[in-house]
Amino acid sequence: MPLQRRLAVSYLVMFVLCGVTVSFLGPAIPYLAELLGKENGDFGVAFSLQSIGGFVGALVFGALLERRGHRSYAAVVVLSGLCVVALAWSTSFATVLAASVALGAFGGSFDLGGNVFMVRAVRSGLGPWMNALHLCFAIGAFLTPGVIYLSRELSDSLKLAGVALLVGCGVAAAVLISYASPEPVVDVLADGRRPPGPRLITVVSVFFLLYVGMEVTCAAWLPSFVDDEGIGGDAADTIVATVFFATFALGRLASIWLLRRLTSWHLLIGGGTIALIGAAIMLAGHSTYGAVLAGSAAFGFGVAPQYATMITTAESVFTLSSRVTSSFSAFGSLAIITIPWFVGRRMNSVGPVAMPQVLVIMAVLTLAWTFVVRRELTRRTTNG
Repeated sequence: MPLQRRLAVSYLVMFVLCGVTVSFLGPAIPYLAELLGKENGDFGVAFSLQSIGGFVGALVFGALLERRGHRSYAAVVVLSGLCVVALAWSTSFATVLAASVALGAFGGSFDLGGNVFMVRAVRSGLGPWMNALHLCFAIGAFLTPGVIYLSRELSDSLKLAGVALLVGCGVAAAVLISYASPEPVVDVLADGRRPPGPRLITVVSVFFLLYVGMEVTCAAWLPSFVDDEGIGGDAADTIVATVFFATFALGRLASIWLLRRLTSWHLLIGGGTIALIGAAIMLAGHSTYGAVLAGSAAFGFGVAPQYATMITTAESVFTLSSRVTSSFSAFGSLAIITIPWFVGRRMNSVGPVAMPQVLVIMAVLTLAWTFVVRRELTRRTTNG
């Protein structure tokens, strides 16, 4: 197997761990709330702090990854695992908040690095590889509620899950540093693609702000929403979250096949429409287990292809340096700073229905902004 192909496969495996790491806080909230005597909605500030860490991490580690390559990325991977251990061992709300900031910084950089190095390693035919990368993230996110549930069953805590994840991150880091880092993307490619200007970077980055806000609202608050609604029995929050992440993974798998038959814009607009329908079903039937289950399944399938597909669509028009990818990540972090906190406050004041209400609004805004990005990228392609 060629070196570049081996590198790409390594990033795929690592992104399963990344999915578990970045998604760990949301499914852990019901346990942490019970342990610490808090309401689920009180943890909105933890999501905001995680995102503040992610915003800072995207700015700091984007430049570091550009200069230091795999060695700095391996350190980020191990530190991400340590952050999950700190979260799993938390015995106070202050510890949860501190661990959330660190998890945002290192977990977000774990995510960023995978995107940066995959673009470097695969210089042609990036689309299927990028969708496969984010499929692996979705698989990790899908496994997270089950990992947490199993840890609680076996050890009556989150500690077993934390230790297992740290071991996995350590092994992944060791494999990573055994390979030389792929070369950075040059500014001007042979096919004429050039770096984007600040305006175009901002337009595309706003899409990631809206998309991440929408996705994280569901991923983070869905278990607490089901728990607070009191629908479906004791394991309902785990079941609904698992169904969401399962259809999320299925949507990313399907997108690899669909991109061979549809344009990226068909996939982005179609996925956005399905996500909006799923959010609307959850809102209309928020107190009915079957409606919430069906809506979360549709929403997961619809949002799944959008992040990776937008990255590959942008990459087909301009060069993706670490600076550009860091901007995408930073804008996504800005969404998580505010929206999960807002949803938590709303859930405490008006009840759990606040979650699908915000989800519908974010789905509408994301779908509308997709058309704005299409106009700008088409203009860039036409004008050169």
